[in-house]
Amino acid sequence: MKKWQPLFSEDYSLKNDVDILDVIRQHVVDGNESYDFKIRSKRGKGKSTVALALGLRLDPNFTVSGNVAFTADEWFEKSSKLGRGAAIVGDEMGTQRFGSSHNWSSQENKDMSDNVQLNRTDGQIFIGTSLDDMRITNRVRDTFTVDIFPEKKLKIPVYDENGKLDHYDLAIRCILRIAQEDVFNQNGGSDFWVYPRYAPNGIIKRIILYHPPQEMYDEYARRRQQLRDEIREVTKFKRELKEEKAAQQQTTNKGEKGESRINEILRRKLHS
Repeated sequence: MKKWQPLFSEDYSLKNDVDILDVIRQHVVDGNESYDFKIRSKRGKGKSTVALALGLRLDPNFTVSGNVAFTADEWFEKSSKLGRGAAIVGDEMGTQRFGSSHNWSSQENKDMSDNVQLNRTDGQIFIGTSLDDMRITNRVRDTFTVDIFPEKKLKIPVYDENGKLDHYDLAIRCILRIAQEDVFNQNGGSDFWVYPRYAPNGIIKRIILYHPPQEMYDEYARRRQQLRDEIREVTKFKRELKEEKAAQQQTTNKGEKGESRINEILRRKLHS
């Protein structure tokens, strides 16, 4: 596949290849800036795959065990152990245990929001996935500065030295946008999303992220299934507890009704 080059490179001020992810990491680590990613799409579009691929691209020491969190408590625990330049993934944000806007008043979500807000210059890159970012509590949602939308799954052919097809690499093409603050907004400023520029007359609209190693995805899948099993167990326990309380209440009500009936009969006999 022929490498793309502009027709007149001097018009684009290009001297070297531009990798937007390397640029973002440099801004975070060396410039003390804050770049946090949100990955949003429907089910099955590859949000988690993109999150793992981003983590690997942005952090050379990225692992599932040390850099992927499934709950607010787990995110806080792991992020507190990571250093400058680390990437941490928050998978399926907006769930009850991880920054849900419907559960915004919980102490867990308040603590998470405080830490996200206060740690914006700690040199870490936060990557969050969600079906819809409106599910995420507002204080966390407003900290995201890079928007990633998985657009299309790809099979990229790889050829050997003789020009014959050797295998296919799996990848996902994503739309990438960066938040810009509208300082002229009379309501106090708000963000709008733009494509990043790599030169005065050139913009980046899409990036291609190759799938992470199969072992890494398998480890992620096992941890995710473990969380699902835990949620099922908790849900089952809550349902059984609710049914038990209802049964106890029904028994109590029956007892109260029976006692009232006996008292009424006794009163009638005393007055007869």
